[in-house]
Amino acid sequence: MIIKNQVSKDILRILILTLITIFAWVAFDVYRVLSKDIQSEVLKEQTEPLNPELDLKIIEELNSRESPNEQDFARIPKDRPLQFNQPAQEKIASQSGAIQE
Repeated sequence: MIIKNQVSKDILRILILTLITIFAWVAFDVYRVLSKDIQSEVLKEQTEPLNPELDLKIIEELNSRESPNEQDFARIPKDRPLQFNQPAQEKIASQSGAIQE
């Protein structure tokens, strides 16, 4: 009877300490979420106003670029096959121990 009473007291102590730990954990998480500054996650660059004027020099540079024509595509050799990285062939050992491919 004394051993059963001692065990139940130990279990009760563990349960109470666990319950206090859970409440403290939840309280600290709620405090952390409520005290967190939402604005700190937004980068300063994202909040700067945009320049409404277009840079015409950059636009002209883009327009002056040459696109490839038929002659450029004709210089590409067509008889050379495309090479892809093939996985290595798996080697299989026979009953005698000789490697077969």
